Amino acid sequence: MALAPPPSRYDVPDGWLIKRLARGDPGILDRIRARYGLAVYAIAYGELMDPRSSAAVVDETMAECARTARVHDRGQGSLYEHLAATARRLSGAHGSAGIQEGDVLPVPVTTHVVRERWTPPAQPIGSWSIVI
Repeated sequence: MALAPPPSRYDVPDGWLIKRLARGDPGILDRIRARYGLAVYAIAYGELMDPRSSAAVVDETMAECARTARVHDRGQGSLYEHLAATARRLSGAHGSAGIQEGDVLPVPVTTHVVRERWTPPAQPIGSWSIVI
């Protein structure tokens, strides 16, 4: 007897998920979050650069998706496009509490070096300096 493969995150179309969500199926929002939660988080983090605020945007985006499922119009775009637009709008609302002047931001480490023209300072900095 052969076992059926486990269901994947993409085993049903988005339209089916929206219909079930509109009917009030309680487990469907978890499936939508499993499918698109990381993408929504990436959009929010790209705007806010703050993990907590980004996670809050994901929660708010999913809650709004549940509230608006009955009026979702497939002609206005896919489920992903709807979630992405909602995440961008909500990130803008959180943006005022996001990056402030003087914040220290993480700098991504890359494998390529950006070379810029370096000019020495007008005054010596000290007996020695390290330039990276």
